[in-house]
Amino acid sequence: MTTFSVTARYEVAPENFPKVVELLESVRSRSLQEPGCRMYEFHLSADDPSVIFILEQYEAAEDFDRHCSTPHFIEIVKAQIVPLLRSRTVTKGSPLF
Repeated sequence: MTTFSVTARYEVAPENFPKVVELLESVRSRSLQEPGCRMYEFHLSADDPSVIFILEQYEAAEDFDRHCSTPHFIEIVKAQIVPLLRSRTVTKGSPLF
C-alpha cells in the first residue's frame, strides 16, 4: 500500500515555545480524525531544543492536500503557529521501496 509522508521542522523562539506546543496539541487531535491520516506526531530535536519536528503520514497525497485546507490547519497552523516560528521547513514524499 502506498503512503504519503510529510516532515515539518519548526524552529521556535524560547518565549513562544509553550504557546506553539499548546496549539500543536489542538491540531494533532483534529488531524488524526481526518480521513486518510495515519500518523501525526511531534518530536523535540535531540540536537537543538528550539526545534520541533512533525512526522505525518497519509494514505495518499490527496489526503495531505485536504489536510492543508481544513479549518484547523488554516486557523491554527497558518494563522497562529507560523507567525510564532523563527523558521519552518516542510518536506513531502513517498516511500522509495
